[in-house]
Amino acid sequence: MLDTFIALLAAHLIADFILQTKSLAEKRKANFLILLSHIAIVTLSSFVLLGSLNYLIIGIIFVTHFAMDFIKIKWMKDNAKAFVIDQTIHILVLLGISLYWTNAFADGWWPLLFDNRPDILAALQLILVLISGLIASLKLGGILIPMVMEDLNANTHSPAEQGIRGAGQAIGYLERALILLLVLIGQPAGVGFLIATKSVLRFGDITTDAQNSSKPPDQRSISEYIIIGTFLSFGWGLLIAVLTKYGVDQYLLAGENA
Repeated sequence: MLDTFIALLAAHLIADFILQTKSLAEKRKANFLILLSHIAIVTLSSFVLLGSLNYLIIGIIFVTHFAMDFIKIKWMKDNAKAFVIDQTIHILVLLGISLYWTNAFADGWWPLLFDNRPDILAALQLILVLISGLIASLKLGGILIPMVMEDLNANTHSPAEQGIRGAGQAIGYLERALILLLVLIGQPAGVGFLIATKSVLRFGDITTDAQNSSKPPDQRSISEYIIIGTFLSFGWGLLIAVLTKYGVDQYLLAGENA
């Protein structure tokens, strides 16, 4: 079951967050052919990584992904709530397929291709776990967290942060990548050091802005805004890191027993 789910999840994340750029995601709202091409890429990715000729599985992925994306584009707002609903349904479909067709991956061509080298098969599955973890932590988190913060900013008087264009996203990528690395190498205590370091730097930013501003900002709202964003990023990074570590441990054990 885990083998099937990891293959389908990796295919979904690669198709949705690597092969689909931000501009393509915007264009598919007005161009039906671009939407169809995206669904085709999702389906093809699932077919290749799953390695199964089960056309019912591929058909379910095509139909459900198309239906959810079409509903999201036509009747849902482009916000964090819609994004979470969309991704949750996609992943639940993949989980349902994995629970029903538990041996889909095992019966596919990858085990046949590496029939005499189970260690290579385990390495392939390990790579899929790491790819899934990286995309979920960095790319998916890099979309979800700013959406949540944008919704928060729209409903409060908390000012959006100013600074170098794209720096906030880059910092988020780096901190979640470091969290993933620390958890994978068995040093989760290092995450506390990251939180402390970022907190000190953020406090310095707020203090400097207050001293240089002729109009004192709302220090409490700024602090709360930054704290929420920081904990969202670290919390998401830790969640994905722990799940990735679990998957890595499963396939490392499989490789040792091969």
